[in-house]
Amino acid sequence: MDRRDFYFDQPLKENELDDAFAGAESAIWNLIADLKLYGLVYGGEVTPSVGVSQCTVKKFAAYDKLGRRLFLANDLLVDYTNDTLAAATVPSGGHFRWITIVARFGRNVSDARTDGAGGSIKFVQAEALNSTGDSTPGNVGKLQIISGVEAATANAAVRPSAGTNDVIIADLLLDDTGIAVVGSVSVTRSVRLALRTTGARETVTGFESATGDYVLLRESSADATGNKSVRTYLESGSTEAGLVFTVNAKWDGTTALWTADAGGSFGIKVTIDHNGLMIQRRSTTTGTWTDAFDNAGGWDKTFSIGCDGYTTITGNGDITGRGTTSAEFGLEGSKDPSANYYGMIVNFRRKLAAAPSSITFSAIPGASDVNIAAGPFATGVITEEGAFIDVQPGIAGQFSCARHITTVV
Repeated sequence: MDRRDFYFDQPLKENELDDAFAGAESAIWNLIADLKLYGLVYGGEVTPSVGVSQCTVKKFAAYDKLGRRLFLANDLLVDYTNDTLAAATVPSGGHFRWITIVARFGRNVSDARTDGAGGSIKFVQAEALNSTGDSTPGNVGKLQIISGVEAATANAAVRPSAGTNDVIIADLLLDDTGIAVVGSVSVTRSVRLALRTTGARETVTGFESATGDYVLLRESSADATGNKSVRTYLESGSTEAGLVFTVNAKWDGTTALWTADAGGSFGIKVTIDHNGLMIQRRSTTTGTWTDAFDNAGGWDKTFSIGCDGYTTITGNGDITGRGTTSAEFGLEGSKDPSANYYGMIVNFRRKLAAAPSSITFSAIPGASDVNIAAGPFATGVITEEGAFIDVQPGIAGQFSCARHITTVV
């Protein structure tokens, strides 16, 4: 902190006292800014009202990139009929528009006085939220509302840009009623600090966590990485939740789309869950892509190792169900009415132009031909080619050989 050495019988000047307090203030701000701590510390969850252009923002504490504290002491009802510039937010018929709720640092000035030169001043310069980022009295305690450009579809609508030092609370998608679309509150652009005290459980709130979604736990980046970030997500859409790591890929729970930090680089996703391990790559990261895999609209490369269920084979050798659906290489259980056993399966995914009219089983050279060769085979859609190898041969009612499974379209 830059100090001042005031001395006995010094004739004090206004600017000297102002500079001393400004130096103390800057020292506090710089401590937060130098640690790169910015965003919401707690609170700030947004709940849209039903049937009106309003939402409730929970009380919060946050810091902007300059280290300045943004504090909302009580829950705030926000009317977003108009944005901060007084423009109507409702899009035209059939269109959609994103609006962004932003916290901005300002001042709440009070205690009017007259200085020695006869000028009017406000002696108290309290920190406060201010929607215009200044000391305008009518905007104290308000959040800024920024309107995006409307579009004909929700996916085409673009979220508006916030100021460099603003803290984004949430984005809301509006339809032509001017009311937030159900489930459209998005915090993918909101930075949240996950803090913990010694021995306490770390809890992260305010991120998309609907069924089938990913909950963002942490995101970080280093200098000279081309703006690419590493993120950790909790997979919340299954009974047995999984852990997801991404590089250069960020999930948007509202549109259910991925987007890249750096559009010219690969996007990588690693998933560890009850199905096993899956590694996915997106080669073209310009724009957005879906969470599907092995196709041009989603993750275009996939490798996975997993244990993904049962393949049921009847005593006659008919296939009545499939097990592994996402693993190229994995362990799976197989069963028939008489016994269960575990085997190894290697799959090669294929996209079929139409449902196959029949299924053909052919022996792999060197494997013995047992029960499966005897019975009729069920028809149906088998979308993979692969080898199934029994690792416990000789069990009654099962086959103890390697088989090559192919499809005929």
